[in-house]
Amino acid sequence: AGGAPAVPLHAERPRLVGLDDGTVLRGRASLRDGRWIVRTRGGRRELDARDVRWTELERDVLDDLRDRRRRTDRDDRDARLSEVRWMIAHGLATEALETLDELLVRDDTADDAYALLTRTDWPDRVRVPRADDDDATDTVARLLRTASRRDAAVQELAIAGLVEYGARHRNELERLLREAAASEDADRRAFAERALARLFPTSR
Repeated sequence: AGGAPAVPLHAERPRLVGLDDGTVLRGRASLRDGRWIVRTRGGRRELDARDVRWTELERDVLDDLRDRRRRTDRDDRDARLSEVRWMIAHGLATEALETLDELLVRDDTADDAYALLTRTDWPDRVRVPRADDDDATDTVARLLRTASRRDAAVQELAIAGLVEYGARHRNELERLLREAAASEDADRRAFAERALARLFPTSR
């Protein structure tokens, strides 16, 4: 009594859908004839119900998050990071990134927040281009354009994506970043300086 009526599984609603491999899909989902149909920003997915470990209505998960936030001391870093881990496990990538961004803005040397950020397998919608050996100069330039307009957490993801390329092409990457650090574009310049501090701390 007094609670919201149960939403049948066949009704298409915003849901979080957890798969056996640990992936969590976020989108409008419904169960039809033993298969989950999930419409995400990346397109439509059709899944055998046996491959789905759990599902929750998005509104219920967001209600749980609000309750957790009310109980969490906003100045307690460990509690905030625990909150982020919970968000990631429940498919709330956007909200997790927002919290990590806040923590990194407060302290961009925070190794615990940085490690959680870079070791998480984020959904495609929050990823940025990675630099590789195919036309690397163009790829790095595109990454600079994309990442420089994003928040601190996504910028750190972009920088982490440059690590492997930098191991193979250190001089080229440093040259490109130093050119960007001299740019008249303030966002591009700030991102390049952040990347240089992360990737080439002893060269500054």
